[in-house]
Amino acid sequence: AQLHHSLRYWVRGEMERRLQQSPVKGLLIALTIGETAQISRADWGQLSQTGTNHLLIISGLHVGLIAAMAFRVFRLAFSSIRVVSLLTILFTGAYASMAGLGLPVQRAFIMTSVVLLALCLKRKVTATAMFSLSLLGVVLFQPFAVLQTGFWLSFAAVFSLLYGFIGRVDRVPKNSSQ
Repeated sequence: AQLHHSLRYWVRGEMERRLQQSPVKGLLIALTIGETAQISRADWGQLSQTGTNHLLIISGLHVGLIAAMAFRVFRLAFSSIRVVSLLTILFTGAYASMAGLGLPVQRAFIMTSVVLLALCLKRKVTATAMFSLSLLGVVLFQPFAVLQTGFWLSFAAVFSLLYGFIGRVDRVPKNSSQ
């Protein structure tokens, strides 16, 4: 068996053992490794009705959250930003691999790695340069990704966030009468 399957199996087993009869066991396993088999039909129906069932599929958001949490934990343990960045890349890569390395997970891992490598190399890189390097990395790693709608939606969403967060979108004045 491949390493990521073994790791996934081990994580699921540990969670089942520790959570045993917990009513949220299936949800926690789904959120952690993207496996929804232990969610009851009633719970799945409720998740579908509320439109939240998509949150249980491992996506780029999960990878970003794992990377952010790992970075914070490693930052508490190590003073070197290089060590923290490299450990975060390794940890996030292990998580992405355990999650099955679907295309959205690959994209998020590559994007996260570009940012962390810039930190590791102590390079001042603009957000647009990191965005462009991430785009290039994804295309080099998965050339046919450009044929999928999710690829374009994903990068459009990231670009929109970057555009807003780096101050390109005018903010509404605080004393606006509108």
